Amino acid sequence: MLTGDAGAWLPQFRSLGDRFFTILGAIWPDCLAPLVPIDGPLTLENRITNQLVLTIIRSKRLPARIIPQYALLTERPNGTAHLSSEVDFVIAIGDDESVYLACECKRLNVPFPSGKKSLASEYLDDGLGRFSDGQYAAELPYALMLGFVMDGNVPSAQAALHNSLPSRKSRLNMMNLPVANDDNPFSTHHDRTDQDPIEVVHRLLAWPS
Repeated sequence: MLTGDAGAWLPQFRSLGDRFFTILGAIWPDCLAPLVPIDGPLTLENRITNQLVLTIIRSKRLPARIIPQYALLTERPNGTAHLSSEVDFVIAIGDDESVYLACECKRLNVPFPSGKKSLASEYLDDGLGRFSDGQYAAELPYALMLGFVMDGNVPSAQAALHNSLPSRKSRLNMMNLPVANDDNPFSTHHDRTDQDPIEVVHRLLAWPS
């Protein structure tokens, strides 16, 4: 568990996040290479995420442990322990299991045979919502989200997210709305009940069109 003011840890988390994004940009083509010929733009989110983790580990560029499908051990009101959910992957910080840089991944702009679906609602409600309500990264000040843009149109996917945020400002405990521009990554800030605020940084990645 973090000791002291969580905000004092932000520079360390941001530095690790910046390092991760730099590595991500370099290894993304290597991650895609074995996936694209199999299911193309219908490749499932977990398959992409697991391949991404494997590619980062093999690159040996990240100076930290990266753990896929990180199970969250929580306590019920009666004092018994259970595994409540899993974060797509975390980057471990030190030896404390409760201190990590969490990353949740979602697909966007998926071209299903029945037609393209934005999936912006799923990204925000089922992904970002888990950070804003304190389910993921509890008591931590910083986290990451990746959006896999399956039609390759990152500006379209990003616009859909920005357009969907105002109606969810209260539900996601947002302190303010991000400026709707093409900055990628961009950040959202959330004032969580009974926990310190959290900054979530979003990076959208294009699948080859």
